[in-house]
Amino acid sequence: MGKTKITPMQRTIKWLREQNIKYDIVESYNSFSKRRKDLFGIIDIVALHNKKIIGVQVCGADWTPHMKKIKTSPFALDWIEA
Repeated sequence: MGKTKITPMQRTIKWLREQNIKYDIVESYNSFSKRRKDLFGIIDIVALHNKKIIGVQVCGADWTPHMKKIKTSPFALDWIEA
């Protein structure tokens, strides 16, 4: 029997719990289109840490498309400045 593969989301949640960081998953799944939708198109998890609100984009080893998505998002700068 092989090892059960852990998803990037599971790995991120595990780390947040280990750090005692409060979080909620804000990525949703549209069963009609069979696609996932991120908050503002860039955020999978919202976390509260040290009196700050943090937006987390979850990804695996292939993070380049995620960076491109954030860099081209009309919401990324607004999120950072908020």
